[in-house]
Amino acid sequence: MIPPPPSMANYSHAAEHSFLQTVSPLATFLKLTSLGFIIGVGVVGNLLISILLVKDRSLHRTPYYFLLDLCASDVLRSAVCFPFVFTSVKNGSAWTYGALTCKVIAFLGVLSCFHTAFMLFCVSVTRYLAIAHHRFYTKRLTFWTCLAVICMVWTLSVAMAFPPVLDVGTYSFIREEDQCTFQHRSFRANDSLGFMLLLALILLATQLVYLKLIFFVHDRRKMKPNTNAAGRRRLLVLDEFKTEKRISRMFYAVTFFFLALWGPYLVACYWRVFARGPVVPAGYLTAAVWMSFAQAGVNPFICIFSNRELRRCFSATLLYCRKSRLPREPYCVI
Repeated sequence: MIPPPPSMANYSHAAEHSFLQTVSPLATFLKLTSLGFIIGVGVVGNLLISILLVKDRSLHRTPYYFLLDLCASDVLRSAVCFPFVFTSVKNGSAWTYGALTCKVIAFLGVLSCFHTAFMLFCVSVTRYLAIAHHRFYTKRLTFWTCLAVICMVWTLSVAMAFPPVLDVGTYSFIREEDQCTFQHRSFRANDSLGFMLLLALILLATQLVYLKLIFFVHDRRKMKPNTNAAGRRRLLVLDEFKTEKRISRMFYAVTFFFLALWGPYLVACYWRVFARGPVVPAGYLTAAVWMSFAQAGVNPFICIFSNRELRRCFSATLLYCRKSRLPREPYCVI
């Protein structure tokens, strides 16, 4: 390994010393408080949603299998990765667990990020099938098909996150971020640009699928309703169509917040890779990193507030509110 030039080494040492001097007790307190809240919400919220999805048999359907997998990924990240970040902040932005542990934690964090991106893309495709090709969707997307998709997503995520473990210096502790992750440097000296480009491509493809779905729904609204007997027989299909649209809106909200909360951090990563000279402002970087952490805890709130079926099941199954329950929407013919 070629050592950096003396000027670069002196610059890095000076930047590190300057960073340590600017960390205030108030900033440390705010970091610890917010991260503790994120850990609690991420673990408890996703576990509650997971228990609900497993316990309530009416939710044993294709979209909720994928939601259960997303919750499991967020629990893994919140319960395993974030406590190490909490400890590093508490120790004054220092890592005390060794290089191997750092690589493992960085691997799990990157694994969770790519897994969520891949899974949201697969969900967007199944949402399009559920609305545009509902008969094919109901026949082909069984439990075993969903399990195969989930296994494929985890395999692709491991394939993306594992190679940097074998590349010396790629996974390391980033003091400015208080976490072990990719060491983003100039694209001429590091291959992390390829990983970021792939992640951006996945997010873009997901948005395009939802855009195509929006166009399909818009075109369907232009269709004139039928009033004959054939039209009356299609009322059940129409009701299922509305139900699938509501589930699609929930998953798009999850996708939107994933992009919104990870976006600033991705901008900072591209900044490091392409920009020369000026470094990312410390305040912006800290906010971007903590926004990416917060993404692991927002999904339970999005799902509960945007899906009344989940709210009803949550009240009946976990809160034991035994009120008179309306018929399930997919089977309600008006």
